[in-house]
Amino acid sequence: MSSKKDQNILLIEDEESLILLYSTLLEKYYNVSNEKNKEDAKKRIEAGNIDLILLDIIIPPKHKDIIDYSKRTGFELLKELKENKDYNNIKVIVLTNLESQEDRNTAMDLGANDYIVKSDVIPKIILEKVQKLLE
Repeated sequence: MSSKKDQNILLIEDEESLILLYSTLLEKYYNVSNEKNKEDAKKRIEAGNIDLILLDIIIPPKHKDIIDYSKRTGFELLKELKENKDYNNIKVIVLTNLESQEDRNTAMDLGANDYIVKSDVIPKIILEKVQKLLE
């Protein structure tokens, strides 16, 4: 695999162990940054130069440590991205533990390029999907 260090991935994930896992996996080939909440993610996206987003669906609000698992904040962010002509070309892979077909359909209807259930795949598959989208 060749290096594509000119491409930038934003990982929107709040779980420290997963941040470490995915960052370590991807930073050999891409520039990887991480945000843990919707507000900071939006600021990073607005700063520009993001080629692909790995988006968790259940992420906490900026100033709260407690996650409301009924809120699917990632869907809100995905919808906002795809409705904005400045950002709707950014590729998005939803990377979540939500397994329902309804959640999968929602993500795809909102414009996600792929939907991955974290517990169903090995990290290598995530890398392969990222590489395919960024070819």
